[in-house]
Amino acid sequence: MRFGQNHHQQQLLYQYRCSRCRTVLKETKSPIDSSIFRSLKNERCVSCGNVLQEQTVIVAVQQPSLRSSQNNISSPSPHHPAHTLPSPLPMIFETAYDVQQRSAKLAFDIAEIDSLLDLSDSGGSICVASSRESRDGGWHANTLVTRLCVRALMSRRHGGFGSPSVIFIDAGNCSDIYQCVNFARQYGLDIQKVLDGIMVSRPFTIHQLAGLLIYELESAAIHRFGAKLVVVSDMLKMFSQEASDPQLDYDEAQWLLREIAMSLQRISAHALVVISLNSNNNNRPSQYRSLLPHCDNRIDIAATASSDGSHNLQLEITNHRHHDSKRHCLSLPEREVQLVLAR
Repeated sequence: MRFGQNHHQQQLLYQYRCSRCRTVLKETKSPIDSSIFRSLKNERCVSCGNVLQEQTVIVAVQQPSLRSSQNNISSPSPHHPAHTLPSPLPMIFETAYDVQQRSAKLAFDIAEIDSLLDLSDSGGSICVASSRESRDGGWHANTLVTRLCVRALMSRRHGGFGSPSVIFIDAGNCSDIYQCVNFARQYGLDIQKVLDGIMVSRPFTIHQLAGLLIYELESAAIHRFGAKLVVVSDMLKMFSQEASDPQLDYDEAQWLLREIAMSLQRISAHALVVISLNSNNNNRPSQYRSLLPHCDNRIDIAATASSDGSHNLQLEITNHRHHDSKRHCLSLPEREVQLVLAR
């Protein structure tokens, strides 16, 4: 933790923003080589989706000492016109004790959500599901899970989970490498190191998924990779298609799910198990949901459009570790799930 410095030794901060929504993309103590922006043909702003190239990234220079009190730009870059830029990411001040407490447990790094959950790297489980009212195809649930994967790889001294690796079982073919890169970049992490730390397995049949979860996952996750976070994405997607599969009848599907549930419960004694569900798969038999393992925490997400065209997320959060298991309702701007607040 850095304490006060002599103001004569303070350096200018180079701040890079999206030209469309003014979202802060990066802050550096020295300017980035402009040639880098010419290679960003496939990179997009995490907030508005604007393609990030040299002409769509605003560079401005500001004094660190003025940032928290005035939130203004001291002198714009000579390559771009002056702009009066709002600060979409407020600075948050915390005591050292708050930081220590926050890093002592697993968290999404979203204060409103984390205050209602009880996650631990020593074990437990959470289900993140898109509700039937949502029409996002499970995208927001997957974004939240991806955020947790990146934070799992961060060291504890920087507020992460300190996990050597993350196991991601992509049962719904929905893993998003670009979202991983976006979060890693926002946290200032080594992108290659983050991607190397996420072990992805993509089964293509129910039997491949069952064999992986029942017979291989525990030894691989705990003993081989030492993972403190295990994710099974869109776990019931392939089971929703079992009616069209002559190789699998309903009784067998039920048996496989019971075995999978018992295996995940064993793993949750050593690592945090995350199950994501997409409730928009309308062919999914409701009977299968009762066979899922009981999770300590649950987040249900629905996206709603605002009058200004932006989207809000309606979240229902339940912490079953509390005796009352009360369900709490939250409303968050969509961008708060995608962006990391500056601290």
